[in-house]
Amino acid sequence: MGHILYCSPQWFYGYDIILEVVFALITLAVALYSFKIYRLCGQRESRLFGTAFLLISVSYSLWAILNGFAVSELENARTILEIEKANIWRYLGVYAHIFFFLGGVTTIAYMTLKDKNARLYSLLFILVLAGVVFAEQKYLATHILSVILLLYIMLGYTNQYSENKNKKVFLTLLAFTFLFLGRFEFIFSPSKNVFYVVGHVLEFAAYLLILTSLIMVIKQGNRKKITVP
Repeated sequence: MGHILYCSPQWFYGYDIILEVVFALITLAVALYSFKIYRLCGQRESRLFGTAFLLISVSYSLWAILNGFAVSELENARTILEIEKANIWRYLGVYAHIFFFLGGVTTIAYMTLKDKNARLYSLLFILVLAGVVFAEQKYLATHILSVILLLYIMLGYTNQYSENKNKKVFLTLLAFTFLFLGRFEFIFSPSKNVFYVVGHVLEFAAYLLILTSLIMVIKQGNRKKITVP
């Protein structure tokens, strides 16, 4: 299990690439809406939120592209060497996804903290990456770290919602709860691949909720009240 990086069931091949493309587009839209809010109000959290989702969009884009190369190579593979070459593309895609996705989630977790400085952010990111690089079971380490970061993000939005009972904040909290559950499902996907599929469905719901929340913010139209939920 230490070398497992990819747990998609065979019947899900192709569908997962389509979902990765969809995730890349949705998270890119989230990033663009966040930057639009930043231009309207100059709120630093909006810029951080946009940067985080831009990193997440890049993570899914690279994963989809390199995964697509892998599937194409596998379809035409005739020798063990060609199969290994296809697997290299797949592993590169997974590693790229890990790096940029964890960078995005770390940025959101950092955004929810009261104390913000470059040293704190770099410390968080280095510790998270080190946790993956030096872990024997990299797949497991990646998703456990994601779950921990998402748990802290959920706690941050829970506190925010308890203070103002804002509907948009609730949608964002619900979204990160789905994302948390999706990443939690991935932890168990090596033993049962259906968890990999369920995790993707939960992620899809999460990103749609976040995008919906930001669209609501933009439509609000009152610059004095505009903030990242």
